This record gives sequence, structure tokens and C-alpha cells, in this order.
Amino acid sequence: MTQPQQHQVAGDVGMVSHGTVTINGGLNVGGNAAADEDREILDVQRRDLHRLINDILETRGNWTEEDRVKLWWEVHKATGKPRLQEMTVDDYQPAVTRLCQLLQEAQDERKRADLMDEILGRTELDGVRERAELFCLTEFGERLFRNLRVDQLQVLLRHLMATPAPTCTHDCASCRAETAAQHVTELNRVRIAAMALADNLTDASIPGSDSVELNDPIGTMRRELVDAESAAADRLYRLRQWWLTACVVLTTVAFFLGREIG
Repeated sequence: MTQPQQHQVAGDVGMVSHGTVTINGGLNVGGNAAADEDREILDVQRRDLHRLINDILETRGNWTEEDRVKLWWEVHKATGKPRLQEMTVDDYQPAVTRLCQLLQEAQDERKRADLMDEILGRTELDGVRERAELFCLTEFGERLFRNLRVDQLQVLLRHLMATPAPTCTHDCASCRAETAAQHVTELNRVRIAAMALADNLTDASIPGSDSVELNDPIGTMRRELVDAESAAADRLYRLRQWWLTACVVLTTVAFFLGREIG
């Protein structure tokens, strides 16, 4: 293959070869670098910027178009160019650096929110949150959860997971509500099982049969099921009455306390 001819010009100025000017005395000026400064940003670079902005918005969640505009303003501040059309190839790297910083911040904030939800859920009981705050004060010199870094929140969560969860020993409203809900769930489960068993016994009976050996045990089991359903219904009724009475008492106490405070 024929090599392209190289044009060199020698003189007092120096030598010119492939668009590069070498000045006598050691100064070398490259023509390609100057061309990149004026070269418009490439399409692939535009797509990278759009992708980074979309990643930031998706990580943050619940974003609006105003949030997208604010991110583009961050790009313009990093590059010094007011519009994307005015950005050059050299402006790409500062824009990517700034967007990567914002993406990392969004990811850290997402992690922080998830950790906070888990920690607050594990410190709902009385005394647990106080001990967790004391642990933070001892380990990190900061008592409030919201002032901790992500790595510190991770240490706190590991500590809570390794510590056995205490059981509630007092008769608080939250425990009573949880117990009532468990009782209702258990009663519903027993009732469904009883109904299913009654259906199975009905299918197993022989219509018109006079056999005492078959019909007497079935009748006895049906009576037992009816008694079990009646007992479950009575227990549920008493539980509801107890719950209504507790609500009335709590409402009355809250009313009088509000009057005293007011």
C-alpha cells in the first residue's frame, strides 16, 4: 500500500509535519488538541449524559421534570456552557464527573432510607431505642440516628440483629392490639378448618342409610363441630366487647388528660 506523503517545511520557524508545528527552541503545538476544544460533543457522549441523569432520577424516586432540569443545570455549571449544543468534547469529562457524584449521593441516600426504616422498626419497644442511642453515643459520639453515616447505620443494624429482641412485659395498648389481632386470626383459622371438615363428613355420609355404626359417629362429630363453632363465636364476641371497653377507657383518659394539659 502506498504511504501518504509527508509534507515537511523547514526554515527559521522550525518544521511542520502532519499539522504539528515544532518551533525552534523546544515549543511543540499540536493541532489535534486545539481541534478537540472546538469539536462539538459526540452523540455517544450525549447518550451517556442522558443515561446518567435517568439513573439519578430513578435512584431518587418520585421525580418530576423539574428535577431533570435541575440536573442539567448541574451539568452546565460544571462545564461553564449554558446549553448542551454549546458543549464540546472537552466538556464531557467534567459533566460526567459531576453526574457520577450526584448518582453516588442518590445511592447513599437510598441506602440511608432503607437502613433507617429497618432500624426504627427494630427499636419500637420502650427501652430498645434508648439503648440503641446509647450504643451510638458510645461508638460514634452521636446519639441521633439521622446524624449517622451509612456505614455507621450498618454497624448499628448489625448490633441490633445480634442483640435478642426483648419481650414486652407490660400491658401496653400496642401489645393488646397485637394480641387481639392474633386471637381473631386464630379464630378464623379454626372456623375455616371446622367448615372444611364438616363438608368432608357430609360427602362421606350415605343418604338413606340406617346403619347405626356409620350414622352415630358422624352425628357425634357434627355436634362437636357445632359446639366448637359456638365456643369460637362466643370467644370472639367477648374479645370484641373487651376491645370496645378498652377503647372507651383509653378515649376517656385521653380526654381528661387533654383537659388537664390545656
